[in-house]
Amino acid sequence: MAGALGVPDPQRWVAAQRGGCDLVTNKGALPRALQRLLDAGGGARRTYPLLDAADLAGRLGRVARVPETPVGPLAVYQVNGQVYAVEDRCPHAGATLSEGTLDPATVTCPRHGSQFDVCTGRRVRGPADDNMTVYTVVVESGQLLLVLSAQQREG
Repeated sequence: MAGALGVPDPQRWVAAQRGGCDLVTNKGALPRALQRLLDAGGGARRTYPLLDAADLAGRLGRVARVPETPVGPLAVYQVNGQVYAVEDRCPHAGATLSEGTLDPATVTCPRHGSQFDVCTGRRVRGPADDNMTVYTVVVESGQLLLVLSAQQREG
């Protein structure tokens, strides 16, 4: 699905992306953008905007919590210059992990003390038995975008 805006409006652009548009562009650029997709085999990568990339500048640790995404609540962390988006629910008892402490790349669950590496999702210490999920993010056009897999798009 493609969306075209007659007048640049960042709020409408993000709303169209979050609403499911695979391509959002200015009206004049639509034919070229569609041609690029067709030339690439039509396989548009589906993304979901999380926040403005400017919100990352100069920030370390937890940058944001995004409560509603196609994959559920996410916490965004910046560690050693890299940005990570992780599920914001402890796999042990569902606590909000972004409310826990981060030291230096390990988040501690505020409810029962489970610890997870926010870069890899690996469980460092229980009582949780499972790892948490880390999602792929990219910065494009001034936005931090969640890259959705085929299963995430269908589900």
